[in-house]
Amino acid sequence: MTEPKQPEGYKSSVPDSALEEALKSVERLEQARKAGDAGEAGEAVAEAPAGEVPLEVETAPAAPEPAAPAPQKKGPQDAIIEALIKGKQEAQEALKQTQKEAKDLLEARARIQAEFENFKKRVQKEKQETIQFAAQNVVRELLPIMDNFERALVHVDASKLPDDARTVITGINMVQKQMSEVLRKLGVVSFTSKGEAFDPNKHEAVSQVPATGDVKPGSVVEEHQKGYLYHDRLLRPALVVVAGPRE
Repeated sequence: MTEPKQPEGYKSSVPDSALEEALKSVERLEQARKAGDAGEAGEAVAEAPAGEVPLEVETAPAAPEPAAPAPQKKGPQDAIIEALIKGKQEAQEALKQTQKEAKDLLEARARIQAEFENFKKRVQKEKQETIQFAAQNVVRELLPIMDNFERALVHVDASKLPDDARTVITGINMVQKQMSEVLRKLGVVSFTSKGEAFDPNKHEAVSQVPATGDVKPGSVVEEHQKGYLYHDRLLRPALVVVAGPRE
């Protein structure tokens, strides 16, 4: 770079060394502009030694911000993909709803089946009870006949009777045993009361006598009529005499 010629008679107040440094700064600035680096040009100016003549440095204009990219237009393939994604989401929602409905139906079916099984068991139980207790009244009417057989046999000594009478007593005894076996098969059984503690659920007291000897007060000392159970239910209470307090 050639130095500019000064007119004759011109005398500068700035030292020559300062002018040389300023020219070097201008050269460095031009080089920075050529490289497109505004920051490098600023550093070159800042590195100028103290005492330089301040020069106005024209900085490079800032690069304009890049414009936002224009929205791309959607093609047919994009529309198809969006439709497929939307259809997949709708299918998943429909599948979830179907699974929930199926689960509800299975639970309802299980409840109905359990209720039906309970209903069958209840009906079967009621049927069995109806069969078991259908003959209850008839069986109760047969008990006095059993009582008469027992009374007749208790007061008879077959060894003191003639042969014909013993034959009759033997026949009565056989009938009584046969009838007892039939009642047993029907679920009718007798229970012993004498010597047991009085139980109002099974016994019916007809009288009371003072307790004597080893007999405990409140126990049954005599049985006038046997009691019977029908399938573990009381069919007829026993008529008994109860021991009262000791005198």
